[in-house]
Amino acid sequence: VLALINVPDHLYDVRDESELYPDRKEFGFAYLSINEITEDYIKNMVMKEMNISDSNLFDMYVKDFNYKDYANAKQNILKAIQIYNAPKYKTLEQRVNKNIENIESFYNDAILLMNTGTTVENYQTALKMLKKVIELNPNCADEYSLESDRITCYMEIQDLIDLGNITEAKRLIQKATSKYTNDKKIENFNKDIENLQQQAEDLYNKTLKYIDENNFENAKNCIQTALKIDNLDKYKKLSEKITVELNAEKYYKSFLKELDKKHYIEALSLINKALDMIPKKAVYKNALKEITPIVANTYFQDGQKFLEKQDYEKAIESFNNAITVDSTNLSYYEQLNIAVDKNNQIKASSFYSNSLNYLKNGNFELALSNIQKALDIYPNNETYQDILEKANNRMVDIAT
Repeated sequence: VLALINVPDHLYDVRDESELYPDRKEFGFAYLSINEITEDYIKNMVMKEMNISDSNLFDMYVKDFNYKDYANAKQNILKAIQIYNAPKYKTLEQRVNKNIENIESFYNDAILLMNTGTTVENYQTALKMLKKVIELNPNCADEYSLESDRITCYMEIQDLIDLGNITEAKRLIQKATSKYTNDKKIENFNKDIENLQQQAEDLYNKTLKYIDENNFENAKNCIQTALKIDNLDKYKKLSEKITVELNAEKYYKSFLKELDKKHYIEALSLINKALDMIPKKAVYKNALKEITPIVANTYFQDGQKFLEKQDYEKAIESFNNAITVDSTNLSYYEQLNIAVDKNNQIKASSFYSNSLNYLKNGNFELALSNIQKALDIYPNNETYQDILEKANNRMVDIAT
């Protein structure tokens, strides 16, 4: 039995044609003889028996090629070459081979990048290559689905690691381990995560050491590096604590500068801000204890000056500020009462004078309003009560 794809230069004859019969299974002929016959004779017999023509083979190739079934397309081309050996089929074979080479090239590059990639961008590129392979050879899409799933899995794990979400990356690795058994890449991911977790924990412990030394700048740098590796809640909380410490320390340093300049009121404001952030810090509490009487006395002295200048409203404001800072000093209250009394006398006297003028001018309504204001200050003043009565009587007279 000889297959047509391996027709020799000469064949052996048979006694008659009846002994030459087609074997459709082997796509060739079985024969017995020692006399030579031509190749064309057998070829024509095959074509006739199998009902295969030049155009028929070409159409089959075009159909397979258009459907991107390059394996069948190549088989048809090889058949055509074996039967017809025409140049056009050689060209078509080259075209099919080129597409197959492209598919293999994209596939090999994708797999290489999948196995050696270390960044999300690497895996994205590998995935694009594999999608190109599927685009070129859609009939084999199912064959590439496993690799595509692996690349997507690697990419997601790497992305989580880059984001510092080690916990979620570990969860995904555990899931992938059961899906992809004996996957070296997954095993390496697991080892990398263990190393990263250890690095983050070492940085966390180093941060605590810096805090004990009151070196908050170095502590901040350490914990931020740990957070980039693994954004655990305990790292976040420590980072927030350090930020508060640093901000409070800035206020404290500014407080010391203002204290040196004898800007006591500004200094008090700054140390209070520091204490708002860390109420129990002894250094800040002692600083407040130190500055409080100084600021209170500053306000008190200002009040005394305003009192001498008879600027009673400003004196009242200053004495109130002194009391706000230090509510235990009785002298502040005494001076405040004096300033308030002086200020009330001036106000009441002004309202009284205005009331008399309005009475003279016959504007009894305004006279009544002003004397009432004077009585609001000194309700038991008999003079003011008399004027109120007169104003009311005049209003009654007008009404009647």
